[in-house]
Formats: sequence, C-alpha cells, structure tokens
Amino acid sequence: MDHTRPISVLGTTALLLLAASPFAWGDAANKPPRAEAGLPRYAAKAPVRLDGSGSYDPDHSGPLTYAWTQASGPPLVITGADTATPAVSGFVQTAEIQECVFELVVSDGELRSAPDTVSTIIVPLYGPDALGLERPPFDANKPTVILFRGGDCVNGNLGRPWDVPDWIGRANIIDFPSGYTPDSYTVPLTYYKYADMLIAYLSSVAPEYRQPIQIIGVSTGGMPAIDVALRLNTIYRDPRYNANRVTYCDARCRDKTTQLALVDRLVANSVEGEPCWVDSYDSTGPWPNALSVYCPLVPHAKAGNWYRESLVSADMGKFNDGVVAGAYWSVVGPGKNLQLAPAPGRQIYSFQWSGSSTSGRMEFYHESSYPGRLPQPITLTGPAEGAAVGAGGAVLSCRNSQNAVGYQLLFGRDPFHLTYLAWEGATPPNDVVTVFPFPKTWWTIKARDLYGSTIHADPVCLTAENVVPQTIENSGTSQTYAAIQEAINAAHEGDQIVLAPGVWQYLGNLDFKGKGLTLRSADPNDARVVGATVLCGDGRGPVVTLSSGPDRPPTLEGLTIAGGTVGISCRDAAPTIRRCTVGSDGPVAIEFWPAHEPRLIDCTLFGHVTKRDVDTSNIHATYEWR
Repeated sequence: MDHTRPISVLGTTALLLLAASPFAWGDAANKPPRAEAGLPRYAAKAPVRLDGSGSYDPDHSGPLTYAWTQASGPPLVITGADTATPAVSGFVQTAEIQECVFELVVSDGELRSAPDTVSTIIVPLYGPDALGLERPPFDANKPTVILFRGGDCVNGNLGRPWDVPDWIGRANIIDFPSGYTPDSYTVPLTYYKYADMLIAYLSSVAPEYRQPIQIIGVSTGGMPAIDVALRLNTIYRDPRYNANRVTYCDARCRDKTTQLALVDRLVANSVEGEPCWVDSYDSTGPWPNALSVYCPLVPHAKAGNWYRESLVSADMGKFNDGVVAGAYWSVVGPGKNLQLAPAPGRQIYSFQWSGSSTSGRMEFYHESSYPGRLPQPITLTGPAEGAAVGAGGAVLSCRNSQNAVGYQLLFGRDPFHLTYLAWEGATPPNDVVTVFPFPKTWWTIKARDLYGSTIHADPVCLTAENVVPQTIENSGTSQTYAAIQEAINAAHEGDQIVLAPGVWQYLGNLDFKGKGLTLRSADPNDARVVGATVLCGDGRGPVVTLSSGPDRPPTLEGLTIAGGTVGISCRDAAPTIRRCTVGSDGPVAIEFWPAHEPRLIDCTLFGHVTKRDVDTSNIHATYEWR
C-alpha cells in the first residue's frame, strides 16, 4: 500500500461530486429573532440565574429586548425579567421534585420571536447542606470526584481531607465532612438526597459543566455512591451532571444480590448515549458487569487508602499488558478516557491484587475463565495542538494500542462533540487526510478491544486549509451545527433541518427526542441530491429513531438511509417519509409499533417493513412494500 496516497475523509466524496449542483438555503432577510432560553437550572433555596444570552437575530436588524414570564409551576419571583439573565428566587422545597417552566420572547424592535422555554427544577427537601469542596473554588475545567467514606453500615463517618496533591490538583474533590445519613431509617435504606444536594450545587457553580464525574464509595459509602449515581442517571438524566463511573472500595453493607441488581440497572441507563461503568475492589470475590479486582490481603479499613494511593504508587500504576486497575482508570488517571463495555451477568475483566495496601502486583483472577485485558491508552501521532495543515494534508494516527482490535478517526467542531466518524479500521490509520469538515477541526483516535470496551486520546485541534463543510442548517434560523443530533437537540417543534450532500456517519444514531421536526436534503426533488445525502448508521441499532409530541409528527424527506440494524424505527411516532431511499445492514428497512404506521410517499426500500408487538417488541407482521 502507498501510505502517502491522499484520501478524502469519509463522506466528502459525494459532496465533492455535487459541488456544482446549485441548491438554495432560503432567504435569510427579514427573519424574526430567535429566543434561546438556555439550559435548565436546579434549585434548592438560593436564587438561580437564567441565561437567554444565546438569543440572536438572524438578519441583525436591531438590538434585542427580552421578556421573561413564568409559564407553569409554583409561583416564583423573577428579578430582571427584561434582561438576558434574570434571577429567579422564592423556592419552597417539598418532598417531591417540582418543575417550573419559564418562557422567553425576544424582539428586534420590528419582529418578535416565537417563545422558547426552559425549566428550573426545585429539588426535594434534603435538610442541611452536608457536602464540602476540598480546596475551593470549584474549577469547571476539571473532573469531579465525589467521596463517601466508610461508616457503620447506616451512617457515614466524619470525613478527613483526601489530601493527596495529585488528586487535588487534577480534580474537584467533594466529600461530606460531617458524615452522611440515609433518607430515612426505614429498610431498605436509600441515600438519594445527596444526588439532589449535588445537582443543585453543581448547577450553581458549573451551569455548563462538561467534565466527567466519578463517585467513590468506601465500605458503607458504597450505598450512597450507587444511589446518587442512579438518581442522577435515571431521574435527572442531565448530561452535564450524569455519573460516569462508580468505584466500590470493599463496599459490603448491602447483600450482593441487591448490589449486582443496582449495578446492572445503572449500567443499562446511559445518558445521551454515555453509560456509567463500575469498578470494584473487594475481599469477597469478583463482580460481573464491572471491572472487578479481588483484594484478599488489603484490610477492610485500608481499601479506600489503597485506591487513593494507587494513583501515585509505582506498583499500581503500570499498564501491565492490560491487567491494571485502581486509579489508573479514574477520571484523573492515565486511562481516564476508558469506557467499559456493558456485560450484564458476565465477568470479563477480573483481576487480583497480590500485595498489601501499599505494594504488590496485579494479576489475573482465574485467567482461563476471565481472560479480558483492557485496552492501552492512546498516544496520538500527527499534527501538534494548534498546528496548521496545508492543502497537502497530514497523517492523523496513533501508536498501536495493546489489546485493541479496531480504531476510529473522529472529528468534531469542538472537543466535546467528536461524533463525526471519518475513518475506521483494524489498525491505526496511515493515509494522508486532505479534506476536513471544519476550519478548526478537533480530532482523536478511539480504540476498542475484543469485548467492546473503548478508549480515546484527549482531542487535538488543528487548523485546516482544505475545508469542504458538510452544512447542517436550521432553515428557520440560519443557524448551522457540527452534527445532526446537535441540530435536533437545539431545534423547536416544527423546525426544518436541512443537510447538504455528503455521507453523514456518526458515532451513535439519530434520535428525534419527541420533536415534530423535518429532516431533509437540500433538494428532495433531485434524485442526485437524494442519492448523495446519506445517513449512515454505526451498525448498532436503528439509524434514525422517530418519536413525536402530541401535535406534529416528524418528517424525513429526500434522504438515503443505510447501515444500522434497522433503517428507521417508529416507536412513538407516525411519521411522513417522503422521497427517501431506506435500507439497513439487516432484513428490516423500517419498523413500527401499533398506531405508529409511517406514511411512505415515493420511497425506495431495500428490506422489509415490520410491525412490532407493543409489549414484547417481537415481530408481529412483515410487509413487502411496493
């Protein structure tokens, strides 16, 4: 193979073929302004501040004025309702989660926007604020570690500072200096109130938080650790504040059957496609669906110390051919970007620590039964941070990652949304990339192992000379986006999202999230444009999942859909699918559930249309569509 052969990034070929094909995005003049009410807030007692500063006027016809009103929920006080960032106060906590909806309308002096809404969630009454931040202030650019120390299998002990510079310097450390107590003393004990306390705190200090959150439970602390993670990930489900991993340090106060059920539930409930994973350091044997380490020689009282010191210990910090655990995989360790594959009921990575709480070695726990080795952290090779890449392109690659069986080159417009799949193969990429989707392109390599666990390098930014943008535009606002899902997330009911030609392939598939939107190509009446505007699935699940609210069904128009186990899934919507070509990697092009049959107009299908059973999701009927 000629490793210097220029290549085009996956998806630009079709776009380049249609470069001369004219298509109009519509007249941007004389458009009303767009209200953007910002992200939800969480409140306990203290006032919160809403943020409508993202509102804008597409035609820049005048300065914006703001008008905030409360649409629903317990009555609250809005101070500065005619500003972009009003304060809201007057919260009264109860035993339940309460939602208050606020509406924002902006005006440019001539036209008024449609209203946009945002929620403020009043968390339940949780008593005195018990959490403490070691070495404040909170740094929104660092990950967060939440520590629940040991206790008496009901209440938590008084806390002592974590006090390890390598941890404190790399993360926000939150603990409970006065200890912790259950929600009530009725069995089974729960500790959900600390999730309410935590999300209200994080919302106040980091309203746009983007860093990972790890929750560590030592002994008794294992109970609040997983309870907090479950409440964050299954009740609040906010990707800013979801738990990314839970670490058990000899956490034995609940029976193991209950613990395993909670772990399975946590791992099964991903937030915005990101699952939480669990690692356990235990003297009673291995755990399924987790990174499990048997520590028979570490005294129970020293389990938390062992984990803390593993970040700086020479014996504990070696990659060791993938037989490694402890803080190596923490949110501040060398393997911080590991994502463990879900494995309900199975043990894949089971190790044993042979040594004391300060020294020893990591080895397999029954290698013949549990042979899994974790993938090595990625070392990128290619342009340095901030480098300019000329028309000749560059090789964007990495060193071989031990235990990896596949690699993906990912692009994004910012370091937090690297969802554009540019290349995929069994070995690191070696070809020259000549075309980029953004003038400032962030890139990384993600590797996966035999069992589906992945790890990626911290993203690197480059400045590209040869840019062929694949435009994603909201036709009503002229706002463009780096990813289709990002455009869907930001869209309002009734909006149209227009895609320029290209092969659109992402990590993860598209979900309309209950919105009555239209997703279409630039010209659904031109067969060439339809054929060149391709949504390509990642091979896992439906390429597009359609759902809608009560008022407006979604629409797909003028698109080619391929890949995935199913092309289009209509579970909670009866969409209109017009002038689309739909296929998949399996026999089913479109699946739907009772009362959600799609309306197909001038479509070409490669595969069956399948009706699913409402209770079991089994196939109820299969149709050959003509």
